[in-house]
Amino acid sequence: MRNKINTVLIVLFAGFSMVTGCNKWDDHNAVTDTAVTQNLFEQISANTALSKFSELLTKSGYDKVIGSSKTFTVFAPTNTALAGLDASIVNDTARLRKFVGSHIANQSYFTTAATGKTRILMLNGKYHNLLLKNIDDATITEADKYAKNGALQVIDKMLPALDNAWETLQNNSTIPAAQKTYMLSLFRKVFDAANAVQVGVNPVTGQPIYQPGTDSIQTNLFWRNVYDLRDESREYSFFVLNDAAWATEVDKFKPYFATGTADSTTDLSNWSVVKDLAMEGVYTNATLPDTLLSKFNVKVPVEKASIVQTIKTSNGNIYIMGKVDVQPRDK
Repeated sequence: MRNKINTVLIVLFAGFSMVTGCNKWDDHNAVTDTAVTQNLFEQISANTALSKFSELLTKSGYDKVIGSSKTFTVFAPTNTALAGLDASIVNDTARLRKFVGSHIANQSYFTTAATGKTRILMLNGKYHNLLLKNIDDATITEADKYAKNGALQVIDKMLPALDNAWETLQNNSTIPAAQKTYMLSLFRKVFDAANAVQVGVNPVTGQPIYQPGTDSIQTNLFWRNVYDLRDESREYSFFVLNDAAWATEVDKFKPYFATGTADSTTDLSNWSVVKDLAMEGVYTNATLPDTLLSKFNVKVPVEKASIVQTIKTSNGNIYIMGKVDVQPRDK
């Protein structure tokens, strides 16, 4: 008798569970179905606060990209955030695509999963840092909105497609001339067999013979031996001395690199100075420490009072300095 009662209770409980389970699943569907039936472009177009960004998506051709079946995250700036957008960007097809592409990433990124800083690759090849409900300098005001093909994050500021540190060195008119000129003089052709076409073997040495012009690449010694400041996936703090500060630092080290000619002495001193002026990692002005270690473990003092200008790049900060006093003993 007891076994029969237990059997009846089990059947009743199972039936009750099925009913309540179905109700919970129906509730889930009721909440999510509306969102997941629209793709990202449809969701953005339906939001009147994002009408300007919707227009830019259409004009740039990215409307078709985020309307596809692939998965994306769109960081959509509001109409207010786009109020200051330079008209020259809107009217230039290449610049507009670069700008709009700075707001779209492959895959889905949710603020709830961003427990630490996440560096996100955007469709234009630039990266932005996602941390909680912030992406770079923008705040995510409407977070984690689901779509049929990804996630929509509404933001209160634009995400400009900035130059990287090397592009800024080349293109920004405020970069001091002396250090810039020296760094741009460091381009060389160097041996690189990675893409070389072998056409034979030297019968005497046994070394391969390569087709002329295929066994070398044009590179910059700073990229090769210090840091490649073009690398968008990493972040750097890069110090550029104004012309007077550059001359002071170079002259300080000339006695340690005396050679037979003034030119070679200057060149060695220039390299001794510049190789310690870039560090991996990025800081705000508030968190910048008073001493940094270069790649070569040289102590580089940073006096905040000597920062003339801070330039934000897509992969870090450039600090224009009126003084960087590295001690010879620390070299």
